[in-house]
Order: sequence, then structure tokens, then C-alpha cells
Amino acid sequence: MAQPAEQLTFTVYPRKVVKRGTAERQRQAIRRTAEVFQELFDRFDPDELAEIAEGIEEVVLASDEESDRAHFVREFAGAPAYSREERLALRFKTLSHAFTVRKGLLKDSLTAPEVATLLGVSRQTPHDRVESGSLLGVLDRGALRFPIWQFDANGPDGVVAGLPETIRALPAVPTMAKINWFVRPNSYLEGHRPIDALRGGEAERVRDIARGTGPE
Repeated sequence: MAQPAEQLTFTVYPRKVVKRGTAERQRQAIRRTAEVFQELFDRFDPDELAEIAEGIEEVVLASDEESDRAHFVREFAGAPAYSREERLALRFKTLSHAFTVRKGLLKDSLTAPEVATLLGVSRQTPHDRVESGSLLGVLDRGALRFPIWQFDANGPDGVVAGLPETIRALPAVPTMAKINWFVRPNSYLEGHRPIDALRGGEAERVRDIARGTGPE
């Protein structure tokens, strides 16, 4: 019989309100906030939750006063001024979206031992191939994860033909950005994904696009 999930209790101290009707709206907002946090707890791992919390904390602890440089850039760009509460909400939304995208990109991935078994190599080899730029692996929850679409039993060294050369042609951006580039429709490939174009035998074209444009 499954054990019931551990329940955590939070104490919320609502702001003092004086306007009629505000108290009920405040209760509704607090209730919705609690529901959102429950969704986060269900969706993300502890390490991801910790990083989200750190990002939110940066906004909470940041000064309310806008620096002269930030004010100039905002005015020059015609961007609106945000309160701390608005910055917090935007930061929270951005972080949550980024982690959701990350989980989607790594949903079908292999561990280093699984890659070693698949390719018939030592357990160190997948790590070495990440270092050499012939495989894409990203650290996730303390271990490297390798998107499964990289591998092809009929390809050279067990990967899709042209993959290593394309990886090395991409700019020096984070690995997650490279992974995202490979699986997103690309306008220079008539809307096809770079990984699909590689599988279709267009290695030279994909490599040239990678070198010339980088991740979109």
C-alpha cells in the first residue's frame, strides 16, 4: 500500500487591508498562489525547485531603486517600469517556463552508462565525447543526460551522420541552447528540424547553417 505524501504546512500573513472587498480578493489570490506552488511541487524536482527559489529570492532581495544605467536602458528601449511585485511575477513565470522547456527537451534521454552500453564503449567514453564535441550531454540532477535522437545504429560511431561536425560548428552557447536548436523547426531548412535534415542526408547544408546562424 502506497504511503501518503508528506504534507507541509505554510503560515501566510496577509497584508492589512482597509478597502471594502479587498480582503476577499486577497484570500482568493493567496489560495491561487498556493495552488500554483502545489503545481510546481508536482512538476519539478528538488534541485529545480531550489533554482527557481533562488531566482525569485534575487528579485525579492533586490533594491527597489533603479540604477541610472538601468533607467537609461529602459528609457532608450521604451520599456515599462516594473514594481518589485511585477518583476517577481515575471521572473517566476520565466523560470517556470524555462524549466518546463528543459524537462521537455530532456524527456527522452539516456544516462552515460546507458550510452556506453548502447555504443559498446567504456563508461568514460560518453563523457569524453561530450568534451570533444561529438555528442550532446547536459548535466541534470547530478548526471549527464544524452538526448536519444542523436543516436543511429547505421551512423558513424553510432550517431547520426554529420552530428559531431554540426555540434562543433555551432557558436559557444550553453548545451541546452544547442539541443533546442537541433529539434526546433528552422526557417533556413524550409521549416524542417536540423536533426531531421541530418537524417535526410543534408549534413553539409545543416553544418553551414549552424556555422552561419547559430541557434535561433
